[in-house]
Amino acid sequence: MNWIDASDAHFVVGLNVAGGMGAPEVVPYASAELAARFAFRHGGTVAGFESIPDNAVLGPVDLDQHLEAPF
Repeated sequence: MNWIDASDAHFVVGLNVAGGMGAPEVVPYASAELAARFAFRHGGTVAGFESIPDNAVLGPVDLDQHLEAPF
């Protein structure tokens, strides 16, 4: 795993994948191609940092919803 500046990253949002805490995840990638591949496999769309919808990262989370493990 490598660190990347968020403003340079490509994020997959709006997918049905659980993160480490069991909540829906916004998944970052350094490569637009890798982000698009992940979105193709798991749904969602690719967005830049400034385009991530607020409701994707803020607000209440329904932890009872069924989410898949990404890997």
